[in-house]
Amino acid sequence: MPLKVIFCLFWVYYVRKCKKTIDKVSLYIYNKFMQQETENLLTIDELAEYLRVKPRTIYDWLYKKKIPALKIVGQWRFRKDKIDEWIDRKEAFKLC
Repeated sequence: MPLKVIFCLFWVYYVRKCKKTIDKVSLYIYNKFMQQETENLLTIDELAEYLRVKPRTIYDWLYKKKIPALKIVGQWRFRKDKIDEWIDRKEAFKLC
C-alpha cells in the first residue's frame, strides 16, 4: 500500500478519534488524494481537445476499440501516458 494512502487513512482515523471537524478535514484529505490520483485521467472532451479532433471521433475510436480507455462509473476516461504511448506506436508504425 503506498505511503500516501497509509498517511491519508491514518489522518482520517486520527481526526475522527479526536472529534475535530470530522467531515471537513476528512473530505478535504480525500479530495486532495483523489485529485492527485485522477489528474492523469482525461475525459472525452479533454482528450478531443488534446488530440485536436472532435469528440465524435473519440467515440468512433472507442466503438472500434482503437484507443486505450477505462470506463469508470459509466464514464470513459483516458490515461494521458497511455494515450502518448498509443500515439508513439502509431507514428512508429507509419515510419516502417
